Amino acid sequence: MSLPMSRTWQRRSFDTFSLVVAVAAAAITMQWSFHNADPNAGAIWKQVLATSISYGFFLFVLTVAIPVRHYLFVLRAPASHQEPQS
Repeated sequence: MSLPMSRTWQRRSFDTFSLVVAVAAAAITMQWSFHNADPNAGAIWKQVLATSISYGFFLFVLTVAIPVRHYLFVLRAPASHQEPQS
């Protein structure tokens, strides 16, 4: 079974929106975690914590976007775009 994979403007818009939200979440969490890290834990700890949390939020947003994208563009696809089932 092949899935309908045409690149519509809606899918491109969703993908772009997902990436923008992921980058924004990563930037915000990097700033927050850098400024809230324990200064007594060591000089490098602020950078390590900020990078780890930022990367985690970036991956979280993209991980959530994958099933949402599947639901919106595959499961809810119009009948004309779906293959007939035998």
